[in-house]
Amino acid sequence: MFQPASTHVAFWTPLLDSNINQESRRRYEKAALAFMAFVREHGDRADDAGDLSYWFAYYAHTAYMAGRPSRSELEKALAGVEHWLPELKPLPLSRRCMRGWHRLVPPVPAAPMPRDLAFALAATAALAGELAAAIAMLLSHDCWLRISEVAGLTVDAVVDQRGAEDAVMRGVAVFLPRTKTGRRQAVRIESPELAELVVAWRTALERAGARQLFPPAASLRASLHRALQVLGAGGPPWETRGLHFVWHSFRHGGASRAYLAGRDMSAIILRGRWAAESSARHYVQAGRQMLLALALPPSVATIASRL
Repeated sequence: MFQPASTHVAFWTPLLDSNINQESRRRYEKAALAFMAFVREHGDRADDAGDLSYWFAYYAHTAYMAGRPSRSELEKALAGVEHWLPELKPLPLSRRCMRGWHRLVPPVPAAPMPRDLAFALAATAALAGELAAAIAMLLSHDCWLRISEVAGLTVDAVVDQRGAEDAVMRGVAVFLPRTKTGRRQAVRIESPELAELVVAWRTALERAGARQLFPPAASLRASLHRALQVLGAGGPPWETRGLHFVWHSFRHGGASRAYLAGRDMSAIILRGRWAAESSARHYVQAGRQMLLALALPPSVATIASRL
């Protein structure tokens, strides 16, 4: 679909693809191929960066007017195009159209997950027989894990150092071989009760010969959705108050709660594994305001207190 100009030499190396993980690459490729098909369907081609930016802007316009593909799919397509053709980045016309779409239809932010709601959701999932998902919810809230991080944990990732001679080293941590902001990171579990539960879960899986600590991301999202529906947190009156909970809400809520508790921002950035302080500050400030305004139904607090 895209043919570089004669004076331009296309360059590729596996070093470029190493900038994104396999899951992101799969999503980018699917969305970028849909964009390429759109251009072909219109009987045209892109011969240079200007053509490419124009066609993507037109693609964004038709998607906005028709309601499909979604804005999320277009963002993946644009990210894919700029990933595989980094020498053309940024595509200004395309980027301006996407910013305009955001202003016309602001995204619905995911609400930070209060601790009581996280506990209640975990209890609901456990009662439904989804113990793995329940523990994953608690761990994501405690360690501020992204869904890709928690879904990728293996039994080897749980490091139990509660018996260490050095008191500073004591505790249970989860090892993260690959994260959004780098490789070989780790987060210590703060709750002693949760640490004990995670170690027991790891031991049970090892005895059963299992390797993965938790189900894949799609299964975790489905478990969260079911638990939200049971608690009535997946619709009115929650949505009418602007509350939209997704798996990322565990990370958002845990970090925002730490900020409300007075934890130093540098410690929050380190534990949350943010690459830039500016993004972390915006993240926890927004969550702080939402948590302060959030009133949970008494039933949620009751279930949480029984965990």
